Amino acid sequence: MSTVTAYLKGKPTAVLIVLPLVLFALLQLFPALDTSASSVSRYIRLIQFYVGSLTGVLALIAALFAGTTLGAKTNSRALFITLAFTAISTLLLVSSAAIPDLLISELNNQFFIWSLNFSFPAAAFLFALASLPWRPATEARLVARRHFLLLGGVILFVLYVAIAFSYPAILDTLGNSRYAVQSTLAVVTLISLLIAIRRSRALIRHSGSRIERSLVITFILLAEAQICLAFSQPGRLSWFLYHVPTLAALIVALRAMLSRMERSPELKLTHYFAALASIAIFGISLVIGEVGKHWLTLGSGRSSIIPLALVQGFLSFLVLFLIVSRLNRLVVERTLALQQEQYLRSELIQLIVHDLKSPLSVIKGGINLLARARLGPLTETQTRLLTNLEQSGDDILQMINDLLDVERMEVGVLKLQVGIVEPETLLHECVNDSQIIASTYKQNLTISHPVLPRIQVDKSLLRRVLNNLLTNALKFTPEGGQIHVAAAALGDYLLISVADNGPGVPPADRKRIFEKFTQVRGTERRGAGLGLTFCKMAIEAHGGTITVADSDSGGALFEIVLPQRQAPEANALPQEQALDAGRLAGTLYPENEVGNR
Repeated sequence: MSTVTAYLKGKPTAVLIVLPLVLFALLQLFPALDTSASSVSRYIRLIQFYVGSLTGVLALIAALFAGTTLGAKTNSRALFITLAFTAISTLLLVSSAAIPDLLISELNNQFFIWSLNFSFPAAAFLFALASLPWRPATEARLVARRHFLLLGGVILFVLYVAIAFSYPAILDTLGNSRYAVQSTLAVVTLISLLIAIRRSRALIRHSGSRIERSLVITFILLAEAQICLAFSQPGRLSWFLYHVPTLAALIVALRAMLSRMERSPELKLTHYFAALASIAIFGISLVIGEVGKHWLTLGSGRSSIIPLALVQGFLSFLVLFLIVSRLNRLVVERTLALQQEQYLRSELIQLIVHDLKSPLSVIKGGINLLARARLGPLTETQTRLLTNLEQSGDDILQMINDLLDVERMEVGVLKLQVGIVEPETLLHECVNDSQIIASTYKQNLTISHPVLPRIQVDKSLLRRVLNNLLTNALKFTPEGGQIHVAAAALGDYLLISVADNGPGVPPADRKRIFEKFTQVRGTERRGAGLGLTFCKMAIEAHGGTITVADSDSGGALFEIVLPQRQAPEANALPQEQALDAGRLAGTLYPENEVGNR
């Protein structure tokens, strides 16, 4: 009991649960107050119809969104909860439509009563099924065959309606033993809801789920509604009181689902909008429809109906505007929160990585002293080992710099330092820096280009991009393989390419390879997953593009297209020139430069 009390902390929730019970108890203790509801208002049937219809629609919307927010396609609990809301929605809507002398005059009072009486037990039984600890194999079969469960429910509902229309005497017989049948249904309902509450409590202790807390409140309120129906005379105020906990239960469930939808990383505005708009517009339509029926009965004609339609249109627009405004506020708030989170994450990463660079610099300095024989002579094996250690230290430092700069670019902190650059000089410097590694592994690293125009770029970033691409090519090119760097002017753009004859990049992975921490599966081309991300972000910051394709020798071909001059905003490569760039790529590899191609 103390656990349930913990769920009820907060005055609104406590009042929501206690108030219907207090009112019901007062009406039972003072029978003189528990008069016929029709004596209170002559419009009691209309009230019953509209409140029941609205409750049914709320249950239907809860069923639709229970499937999406809880995952009815993946687990049995969400599946049965969805079916439970569907059952109570269907029976409440049928009960409202079956109110005597309102919509269908042929129906008797028993169809209305028993549709209502069956709604809560059916939903409670399904809630209990949702709470059972199904075996994994059984749960998988239930989820896989969920359409058959829905079909079975439809068949049972059709049979019930067919019996009500074809054999109304059966419902009359149930009416004669109403107290016995209702008591049995009430016991089934209360036991089922207690099972559901117990399961939700266990889930709350395990995960602290907010939606499970709301379901506990929903189950308690539905139990109160069942008590009102089972232990009072139909038509009395105590019986009519079932509307209050039923509406409250569905509002609590819907609010929890919408709240979960708002917090979801994949907020679907269409689903959120559909939930709120359908409730509001349905309520407005019911009110306007009743007013319109009244005016038509008075014979007011078109002069009254046209203003009525205009009022409905205005109210619908107002509802839509308020909902869209709330959606916009949610999107703005989440965008700002995401930006703040990215900024804090970037600050943390930069702090951690910056602290890593200091000990790494000490390690590199020590290795450098040993490799230069400053601390004593070395054997050939020791020299080779220290060379490899020094190269590994450089690789780690490069990855750290890439990570820092990728984070800075993502939050817009890293700014371009644009200046006039001689691309020929920069290309040759990068190739010369890589020649030592290439010669170590007997790789043939070549370069070819015509006279190139000057370009406006951030020289430091472009140098790192080229070094990353060359390091990537050297890493994945086999011993004795070939790497070729080429460049050419293309109108107002400069095309730079790096080709190798390594394993290449599969077509399916050519977009993914530029994503952060992405590695190509099933091939030898694997790395830390940051270098190419940095290259893409740096090139796009210059208004250029970087792509990967197959080289003529079967390896990877990375192509960079850069505008020669930097505009205030990033430039986009015109489609015609992009096509020309693809055609030009084949001219950048003369036969006598690369060898076998």
